[in-house]
Order: sequence, then C-alpha cells, then structure tokens
Amino acid sequence: MLNKLFYVLYDFHKSKIRFIIITAITLLTVILALNTKIDNPKKIFIFDILSFPFKIISDILKSLSLSSKLGNVIALILFTLISFLPVLIYLVRKLRKKEKICFIDVLFTLIISALIGISLYYHINPSLIKSQIDVLTDTNAISNLPIHSLENDDMNEYLKLFQKIVNLGFIYITLIFSITYFVYLFYKHTKKEKLNLFKASGILLNIQKIVYVFLYLITFFLIPLVYKDAYSKTNVKNEQFLIILECIFIFSTLIITLIVIRFLHDLLLNFKAEILFSEDNVMLLKKCSYVYFLYVLITLLYQFIYNGYQLLNTDKLANISITFTIPYTPIVLALIFYLLSLIMNQSYEIYKENSLTI
Repeated sequence: MLNKLFYVLYDFHKSKIRFIIITAITLLTVILALNTKIDNPKKIFIFDILSFPFKIISDILKSLSLSSKLGNVIALILFTLISFLPVLIYLVRKLRKKEKICFIDVLFTLIISALIGISLYYHINPSLIKSQIDVLTDTNAISNLPIHSLENDDMNEYLKLFQKIVNLGFIYITLIFSITYFVYLFYKHTKKEKLNLFKASGILLNIQKIVYVFLYLITFFLIPLVYKDAYSKTNVKNEQFLIILECIFIFSTLIITLIVIRFLHDLLLNFKAEILFSEDNVMLLKKCSYVYFLYVLITLLYQFIYNGYQLLNTDKLANISITFTIPYTPIVLALIFYLLSLIMNQSYEIYKENSLTI
C-alpha cells in the first residue's frame, strides 16, 4: 500500500494528474512551512522538526476529544490505533504471509508502540509534565534550587523548555529502538540468505525511499521554515538579499541531491532485475557525475556572488564574512561516478563481445 502510494507520487512525470498532485502537495508543504512558528530555532529547533508529526496528530486528537462525547470515543480509538500501528503492521504482514510470529519482533514492536503512545499522550497533555515538576520542587531535597527564585515569566519559559526536553527524550528513544529493530531485521534477513548485489539492491531501494521522503521534507518544509525565520529577523534589505541568496543556493544543492537519488533509484531497480551490464546503467552513472559537476559550478558561482555582493556593500552591512571553500565532496563524488561509468562501460563492451562469441 505505502509502496504503491510512494510510486504514484514518485513517478509524477508519467501522467498529468500525478504531476498536478505532487505540485499541489509541494505547494501546500511550502505554505505550511511559511505559516509555522518556531519558538527558538537555535536551541530547540531539532525538537520542533522531530515533534511536528506528533504535534499535528495530538492537536487533532485533542480537538476531537473536546468536541463531544462521540468525538472523545473516536479520539480514543484513533489514539490506540496510531499507538499500536507498529504491532498491527507486523501482525498483518505475518498473517498475510502465513509466517510464525517471533517473540523478539513482538517485543520490539510493543516497546516502539508504547513509546509512540507515551509521546503522543504527553503532547496531548503537556500539563502532566508540569505536575510532576511541582511534585519534585515541593520536596525538601531540592527546595534550595535556583528554580524557586525565578520570576513567573522565567518559570513558564523553564517549564515549556522542560516539557519539550522530556518529549524530545521520548522521541529520541523511539527512534533508537526503531533503528535497532531495523538493524536486527537486517541481520536476521542476511543470516537466512547470503546477500549479493541483486538482493542487496532491494534493501537499498527501501532505504532510498526513506531518504528521498526525508530529503523532500527538508527541501520543501525545513528550508523555507528556517530562512523565513532568518528573513523576518532583519529589516536591512542588503542582509535580506544575502539570506535569499543563501536560501536559493541550499535549495539548489538539495534539488541536485534529489535528482542524484532518483538516478540511483533507477540504477538499483536495474540491479534488482539482475540487469548489471547495460547501456542504461552507464548513462545513469554518467548523469550522476554530470549533476555533481553542476553542483561544483553552482557552489563556486554562489561564493563569487555572495562574497562580491558583500565587498560592494561593506558600508551597508553590519557583519561581513568573506569565505571561499573548494567543494571537495561533490568533486570527489563526480569523479567516482565518472570512473564507475567508465568501468561499467568497459564491462558492458566485454559483455557484448562475449555474448556474440559462439
């Protein structure tokens, strides 16, 4: 189901309807980013990004719960289903494939489900964390801490920050258990069957899909959110121009990375179909190389414009930072992909000659 949905959006170039859908989703993501407020991007920005899906779900559940008695029942059912989603997905997969249920798998999915449920519950009821702080601060053991000398506004800020730290802790633990579980599944899979390039391509394709989705969200949600915040904090037009310029550069590099990931996806699909030597694979590797060379040119052009603009407007800018760096990583990646394309091309030529030999 999720795989089919991914390809409906991923292969947007195959039909006009798909292109319209992905365009609408992208525009809505950017609009949502531009209308999202973050409290303190320097200190707790990671929390705002990681907790964003939890915040949306908790807000929906809270509004449903407060709407009516029926809404409260629906909210409770949805909360249970969302919390136990990992367990439900695991059981459905096992029943469909008619496989035995493994105790370790059930244990992992139950722990992850419990952590998701706790994280959601604390997002729905943040006052529970405050009540626990009140209990702690009333004890004699910590009655002399500086927290008691804080003003009301400072105390509220402290409590908000503490709530966010607690919620972030649960989200991090959930991620750690999820990653550990995926590593365990990978180990179990490789223990059953020895991996080769063709089998490994299937696993890498799943990783590629996750990376592509996250990078898409970073490109069209995170970047507009960050630079909107930076842009709104200054009224100097010259500084705003530099912020826009930097935003365009970061956006361009992320788009290039998305393009490379798409090329690698097509390459992995060929490998999964056991098509190793083909002209298509050679061209895909060359395209990756050319795109990274474009990355290098964009980086150099950006530095030239950014530094040149600062030098021309030294009297209008409060802070000037002239920097020049050689983009070693994209240069190395461009050369590696080009070298791989040459090796693949040579192998393809040998493969063609051998196939013609009687």
